[in-house]
Amino acid sequence: MIDQKFSDYFVDPLGSPIRALFPYLRDPAIIGFAGGNPAVDVFDVQGLRDAMFEAMGSPADGWAQYSATEGLPRLRQAVVGHMQRLGTEVEDASLLLTAGSQQALDLLARVLVNRGDTIVVERPTYPTAIQTFKSAGATLVGVNSGPDGICIDELRAILERTAPERRPKALYCVPTFGNPTGRTFSEENRLSLLAVAKEFDLLIIEDDPYSALSFDAVEVSRIYDLAQRDPATKDLVVYLSSLSKVMAPGMRIGWMMGAPSLVRRCAIAKQSVDLCSSTWTQAAAAIYIEAGMLAEHLQRARKVYAERSNSMATSLRNMLGDRFEFETPRGGMFIWGKFADGVNSQRLLEDCIEQGVVFVPGEAFYSDTPDSSTARLCFSMCTPERIEKGVLRLLKALDLHRARVG
Repeated sequence: MIDQKFSDYFVDPLGSPIRALFPYLRDPAIIGFAGGNPAVDVFDVQGLRDAMFEAMGSPADGWAQYSATEGLPRLRQAVVGHMQRLGTEVEDASLLLTAGSQQALDLLARVLVNRGDTIVVERPTYPTAIQTFKSAGATLVGVNSGPDGICIDELRAILERTAPERRPKALYCVPTFGNPTGRTFSEENRLSLLAVAKEFDLLIIEDDPYSALSFDAVEVSRIYDLAQRDPATKDLVVYLSSLSKVMAPGMRIGWMMGAPSLVRRCAIAKQSVDLCSSTWTQAAAAIYIEAGMLAEHLQRARKVYAERSNSMATSLRNMLGDRFEFETPRGGMFIWGKFADGVNSQRLLEDCIEQGVVFVPGEAFYSDTPDSSTARLCFSMCTPERIEKGVLRLLKALDLHRARVG
């Protein structure tokens, strides 16, 4: 029987709880604070069409043929230039283009993880990272984070209580406008993380899909950049980023920067996954970046998302008051908060669906014991008017839920 042939993890696999809510996001009657999508009305549709058309006007071997596993040379050069404008120097052997940064995570899991190896993750963190590492056979250990970043004392305690040969291989984090919290690690916290990584030979996986979506000037350095200052730490950070949140997720373009020995192995792993990412979309993305269209698009996206973030924060304060405690983000796409009086957000979601609004219950973001009163609300996909209407529906659902449970 086929049911007896599945690998251990896929005997009873857990899919992404966020993807499970996607059908509601396609329903126009439902106001969607779930998902983590960029806004359709913010896409630079004409610019993307022009770039795609220009790509198709070039010789076919530049967009319709297989390309190098490491990435289309033209796009590699464009990404190097993009990162240099952001202040990050990239060596050719340190760069791998991927089908979104999610593929980069999968490749890292394949290359780094043996069954039973330990990976440390933030509490809370990106659910599909949890899914990726668990499917590779990793044991996950959560470390709490706060407004300034990872709890360094707690991380140190985790590493110290483990025998050297069994210590965690890596720490996964989203340090800038994080998913789900929207928090940004302070410069001091980033430097402390590097010091711990150096002491315990711990690899830091810095996932950075949101830093370009800042609402104001955020004066912090990438952990990757900080690591390059010291020969003892330069290979201890692998950096992931993506065009999905800032340009178009349908293009499926991301990249990895890290130690050449690690990147080379990930490239070999990618050969068995897809041979190469789409040459067509890589060619269009290169043209789009080279023409300066990405920089222009980001200016508009930041303005729109800042307005929507402010609208959601204001509506939550005015309508829910102290019934929902949250931190105001300075960029990204999310507001993370906690319902008062022990309200279970998963159960509340059922009432919210009846009222026509959805969010992601916080349980999805924990690799271990969750805080069931937490929730993530995404503001990127809704206009300020729709956000205000959605928060009103959330308030009505909260009132109904309290009446039901007493």
